[in-house]
Amino acid sequence: MKKDNGTHRIRKGILAVFMNLILIIFSLSCIFPMIWMLYSSLKEKRAFNADIVGLPKNPTLINYIRILSNSDYHLGESMFNSVRTTTLSIILIVLFSFIAYVTSFIQPLFY
Repeated sequence: MKKDNGTHRIRKGILAVFMNLILIIFSLSCIFPMIWMLYSSLKEKRAFNADIVGLPKNPTLINYIRILSNSDYHLGESMFNSVRTTTLSIILIVLFSFIAYVTSFIQPLFY
């Protein structure tokens, strides 16, 4: 009987290691694109086209300066649209959630 308990514990441990490995790989697959986007934004266009995956040799903030100083990008309008859409979505989610909460207490007239 104790052999079965030991075998069960070993299988449970192997399963836990396997599941943790899967979760670590999934986490890295989610985090890597964000890190890649951040360090790629620190490259100049020529350096990015020459080596897409490599780290920037001379990090620069010129891309951020261009976006913030150029009026053709309509950054203010984009930010306003994002804030408006987010606010409207939150209001609708809270409203419909409240309606669902209230109607869950109403007793049906007919069974």
